Amino acid sequence: MRLMRFKLFLICGFFLTGSFLFTAESNKIDITADVFLFDARQNVMSASGNVVVKCRDMTVRANRGRYDQVKQVVTLYNAVKLVRGNMRLMSGEVTVYGNENKVVASEKPTFVFATMKGQSDSITYDLTKELVTLTGHAQVMQGKDAVFGDWVSVDLFHQKFRATTRKGVLNSGRPRVRLSDILGKI
Repeated sequence: MRLMRFKLFLICGFFLTGSFLFTAESNKIDITADVFLFDARQNVMSASGNVVVKCRDMTVRANRGRYDQVKQVVTLYNAVKLVRGNMRLMSGEVTVYGNENKVVASEKPTFVFATMKGQSDSITYDLTKELVTLTGHAQVMQGKDAVFGDWVSVDLFHQKFRATTRKGVLNSGRPRVRLSDILGKI
């Protein structure tokens, strides 16, 4: 019944409130919000006010969102919080690429996983590989230890780090590691 109501309103392009369920191939996206606006010509749905997107084992909350049904892309804005298992990703803007199984956070993003916390100019989260890639002024902290670089990759499954500089980036510097009390641990 919900899907039929969605199709009716998609054709008409009305404002409405409530919850709708979208299905696309094997992925199910459940979006709730205070207000929805459908653009039937572009196959785009905009949502505002207490937006919650649930897809598989991931929940994303934001103040505003936009779902492009053709591209299978959800973009969320303003105080975005993504939760997937023990992984938390916070940012001003997050884009979920359904066909690519990846999430890109581009506005002051930070992530928290177990005892790790990271921040950078941009964070890409590969949902399939459980890989978080931080680019631009990247830093990942675990306790008092930290890894800094222009590009830091964190394998969440194995809890391993890799830090490098990007080729062609001027003054990107070499990656650094700060370890606390390493001599006391040997």
